[in-house]
Amino acid sequence: MRNDFFFCDFSTHATNEPGWDFYREQLTFGNLTLRPKTYPLKNNVNWNVDDGIAFAIVGRYLGEGDEVVMGYEIDESYSDENYIKISVIDTVAKVAEGEFSAHFVADTFFNANLWLYPKHTSFKSGEFRCQLVPW
Repeated sequence: MRNDFFFCDFSTHATNEPGWDFYREQLTFGNLTLRPKTYPLKNNVNWNVDDGIAFAIVGRYLGEGDEVVMGYEIDESYSDENYIKISVIDTVAKVAEGEFSAHFVADTFFNANLWLYPKHTSFKSGEFRCQLVPW
């Protein structure tokens, strides 16, 4: 069991949207080590923690996350602007803090949904603080 890496998940929730019972957006950063470092963000569709590639994905979900209606992966044409910087790792307080910038493009699996969702989405000058919990 690996315990020297972590994932950061950020979710928004919305209810009572017309035609949707429950709607959620989630931004995930994965394969981050428990030390301050700046990581370039790449695509890592297998979520393989042993390859050392930090990755990010964005998804839009219905229900309790059971149905993915749109998925985005890192747009690698913005390689100089896709990063996550871990500036604080506090294992006593169990928090990680930092900043990020990420550009995403729709996963081709979801091309049929482009009439409803944008093909590109970006996060610039983002800051975060996440709680470290056992997985």
